[in-house]
Amino acid sequence: MEVDFIPEGVYEDIIQHVGKWKIMDIKRLQNHCNYNVGYFNLLKKIRKLETTGFLKSKKFGGKDKHVYLTRKGLELTKQGYSFEICTDNLTHDIITSNVLKTFLELDTFHDGQMYHELPIDNLLPDASVKGCKSGHEYHLSLEVELTRKSDDRVKEKFVKYSQNTNFDYILYITNKENIFKAYKHLLEKMMPKVQEIIMIMLEPSLTVTTFNPKKSQIWFQNNLLSFDEIFGK
Repeated sequence: MEVDFIPEGVYEDIIQHVGKWKIMDIKRLQNHCNYNVGYFNLLKKIRKLETTGFLKSKKFGGKDKHVYLTRKGLELTKQGYSFEICTDNLTHDIITSNVLKTFLELDTFHDGQMYHELPIDNLLPDASVKGCKSGHEYHLSLEVELTRKSDDRVKEKFVKYSQNTNFDYILYITNKENIFKAYKHLLEKMMPKVQEIIMIMLEPSLTVTTFNPKKSQIWFQNNLLSFDEIFGK
């Protein structure tokens, strides 16, 4: 009689970390793992979770394997009432994961997470991170924009963010100048309450593997500022 596989120990640890990050490459997963697991041993355990239906994987660039949870895997996390990542969104989610990882490597940020399809005040941020400036802690929502949304959709979300109670500031991040200019133009027409909390970043080098926020330009409160001017100590 076949016995269902129940993830425990390192298997459960893998699922919980992938659940928090939504999608991860193997090396980063190894660094986050609470167990001392060698790279090839970790690959073996990931294959086990794949064959038992808890994980799926996809290679990017022909070599970087990324893993994400299936619906079955999500049921073992606090994201259990969410949905498996749509394959069309994999690149966006990997880029978002790269953005969040980069923020957490800076000493002014901590406690970041990516979001599954779970509404926060009727909003669906891509990720969030907590920051600290001049002794004041704030909660920053991250929105990665790789394609331009309709003006009405963007303005509606701007307004919703201005009414939310979970995030102090919202940072829209794009690698396309036309999106940056379009969102900046929309923001300039919004009421002050919206302009006070929303930032728009242009970082042309943003990809699945690169993100240099300190070389970016950020439109905030009717000024074009550097990353350090806004987020530095």
